[in-house]
Amino acid sequence: MFCKNIDVHIAMAAQLIIIPFGQIQRDILNFLRIELSQIFSLDVKIAKTEPIPQYAFDPKRRQYHSTKILEWLKNIPVMDTRILGIVDLDLYVPKLKNSSNINRWKKHATGKDYVPANWLNGNCE
Repeated sequence: MFCKNIDVHIAMAAQLIIIPFGQIQRDILNFLRIELSQIFSLDVKIAKTEPIPQYAFDPKRRQYHSTKILEWLKNIPVMDTRILGIVDLDLYVPKLKNSSNINRWKKHATGKDYVPANWLNGNCE
């Protein structure tokens, strides 16, 4: 089950645009396009591939700052459209300094039985 709040917000959009960063396999993008279209009853399109965002790279951590990428996506001028950025990079969230929080997010990102328990009840907080 997905977080109910996420379902509601996506359902209000007319379409979803997937924006790949760097080399994402075409079969993965097509799979996402088909599945997301069926799950959310939206017109899902795949945009042109964007270069890997070097402005978000932190050489000390050897990781990419996720918030900088999200800010770039947030500034795309669209109406009635949701944007989903897809990356195959090692991302970090600066506010997650606690190792248990970091591990929880990494596990959640893998999609393998690691969804936070409160999300299963529809609470995204």
